[in-house]
Amino acid sequence: MITHALDAIRNFMHKDGAVLLPQLELLLFALGILAMDFWITQRERFWSPALALAGIFFSGLTLWMLRTRILQSSDLIGIHETMIADSYFVFFSALFLVATALVILLSLNSPAASAVKQGRHYALLLFACMSMMLMISSVDLLVIFLTLEAAAMASYFLAATPGFSAKPDPGAAKYFLKSALGSAILVYGLSLAYGLTASTNIGKVATGLARRHNLANAIAFSRHQDAQGAQLQQLLQTHLPEALHWHPWMLQALPMAAFTLVLVGLLIKLKTLSAHHWSRITNSTAPPTVTLYLGGALVIATIALFLRMSLTVFADSQTTWWYVIAAFSAVIIVMGTIKSLVSSNLERLVTYSIQVHVGYLFLGLVAADEAALTAMTYYLFAYLFMQIG
Repeated sequence: MITHALDAIRNFMHKDGAVLLPQLELLLFALGILAMDFWITQRERFWSPALALAGIFFSGLTLWMLRTRILQSSDLIGIHETMIADSYFVFFSALFLVATALVILLSLNSPAASAVKQGRHYALLLFACMSMMLMISSVDLLVIFLTLEAAAMASYFLAATPGFSAKPDPGAAKYFLKSALGSAILVYGLSLAYGLTASTNIGKVATGLARRHNLANAIAFSRHQDAQGAQLQQLLQTHLPEALHWHPWMLQALPMAAFTLVLVGLLIKLKTLSAHHWSRITNSTAPPTVTLYLGGALVIATIALFLRMSLTVFADSQTTWWYVIAAFSAVIIVMGTIKSLVSSNLERLVTYSIQVHVGYLFLGLVAADEAALTAMTYYLFAYLFMQIG
């Protein structure tokens, strides 16, 4: 019986488990830190950051082995086609691991982080890193939302530290409520995408939206007074006669609404993460290392998730939604710049800087080609170490 169990575990690790192995290692180390924190003495507190760094190391080693496997064969898809391990996942997961390791090292001498149970603090950092890695590897709308909320909950408890006492932390409460508003708008956009395609897999959703986009273009061309328009009109009359009475814009309205709701929901979450830098303004007692983590790694994870969705789910309608991206980017850059010019508070300036960075980054989606994606990933790489390092 033991042999069968070992064989089952081995088969799982070679198939679906390979996609989740780096995240599972972080989860096991986080649970180990929480369990160990109950019986170690004050003099043995160094074990908590040591185990957290060990979890980062083993997860990074597994990620490197996974990268080699991807380069030799192809992308790995598992857990009923809801998770993927590709080069995009490997790149951003490596960034999250490095950012988490830096924050752990910075927390060693942080008085605010030492005021709480250190085991809980380091375990939450590992939980947050695991959730961000799951976000980037998710290729299912439901799993994307769940992993995004898992990362939000981990960041909420990180923002609440050391507010586990009877006195609530006003900054953490505001952070939670604003994040919940973003989640409500986001889930409505995801439900619209599901309702239009009857699937939660982003590949199938992209295919369904592409068919809708192509049909709208065919209807628009069929109304041209030329030979090609007459040919398309005859083709639609034969195979889909009711489409001749549809307006092309009506076919694009709901996908555009889904895209806009997803964008607005994620922007609210991004603004919430950047606004938590106002620790004195919101009366938050979170350690400075946590505010750096929220404004660095979690911002990058949210943007990376939006990039994957924009360039897969809504890729075929890019000629339509780039106007929305350009408008939002211009508003974010102008508003952030104007507010920073009239502000004298350093923490507000950091917040406005993050918002302007997001605006400049989203401008790359206007082009949405391979060169733009490369530039955006390099921008995120530099932004992370500028923010945390």
